[in-house]
Amino acid sequence: MPKFRLERIIEIKNKLMDDKKNEFEGAKAEMSAIDGAIRSLEMDINNNYENMAVNSMAGSDFTVLKDYLYSLEVKKANLLEEREEIIMKIEKIKAELFELAKEIKMFEKLKSKAYQAEKKFLNRKEQKILDEIALRSKKREQ
Repeated sequence: MPKFRLERIIEIKNKLMDDKKNEFEGAKAEMSAIDGAIRSLEMDINNNYENMAVNSMAGSDFTVLKDYLYSLEVKKANLLEEREEIIMKIEKIKAELFELAKEIKMFEKLKSKAYQAEKKFLNRKEQKILDEIALRSKKREQ
């Protein structure tokens, strides 16, 4: 029967949808963690620039601080690249979720049509049996 195959396909698609939703939530959590790390680095960079502006320092201290700030900027740039990759991953997952939702809807329609066709078939079969019973009873009366 096609309805059983369709039910199984819908079940599998729903499982895939749940997996994609979990993947989406994980990517959002990853994005949130990276955003927090970027904010933390930005605060650290700003605090060090303020420290440089307020305090006078020797040449070697200035060089060390400048190198440290450069390393923070590199870390920030790497995190921004990682953030862009996650944004692309999230967009891809959204597209996959949309496609899965469309497929599930299509299979639900097919399942509904299969149920309607089966119901129609069973009604015709039942009507045929009732007609045969009516014919038999008429023949007996004659």
